[in-house]
Amino acid sequence: MLNVWGSQRSRCCNGTSRRDFLKVGALGATGLMLPDLLRARAALGKTSESLNNKTVIWLFLSGGPTQFRDV
Repeated sequence: MLNVWGSQRSRCCNGTSRRDFLKVGALGATGLMLPDLLRARAALGKTSESLNNKTVIWLFLSGGPTQFRDV
């Protein structure tokens, strides 16, 4: 869930974390690109039924070892 006001851990000086900045930035980029994507889709004349739909299984596992280790 997006909470623009931040979470309780790893806050910056104004109470927002870096993760919150990334979430808001991704939403902004999506909002800027969405009209162009819809316009391009309409120009192709394809409906949602005629597109090839693919199933994606996305696993998000929080926790675990870090990607970078100090040796």
